[in-house]
Amino acid sequence: SQGNQVFLLKGSEEAYRNLIEKMNEGAVLLSGKGTILYSNEGFARLVTAPLDKVMGTDITDWVSKGSTHDLKALIAIIDEKPGKRVIDIAFQTAEGKLVPTQVSINKASIDSLDAVALIVTDLTAHMQEDVKRYTANL
Repeated sequence: SQGNQVFLLKGSEEAYRNLIEKMNEGAVLLSGKGTILYSNEGFARLVTAPLDKVMGTDITDWVSKGSTHDLKALIAIIDEKPGKRVIDIAFQTAEGKLVPTQVSINKASIDSLDAVALIVTDLTAHMQEDVKRYTANL
């Protein structure tokens, strides 16, 4: 009765941002060289560092020495062979504790910036359950 109208989803960007900020997993956006352009609180908690101390650092500052080469190699080929990749690596907390994780990596484009997106899942609880199960079986 009022003619053609345009409806907008108000706050859809806000809902998406809230989802990323509140999820338990770490979400990290990297430059092609590995600089952390964005990190959510989940990643900051994983590495036990304040969020403002995480952003702007190199991702390898938070990766265990044994996993650095694997992660760098994967980031380097993401442009040549786009697509989601999954890798198990250990991150290092600010206190030096190693945290086993599974990282999903994919290419991301934000405006004209080519970036790399990471979703980091802490495997500690999962591994503790495995140890309990194996111990019970023994």
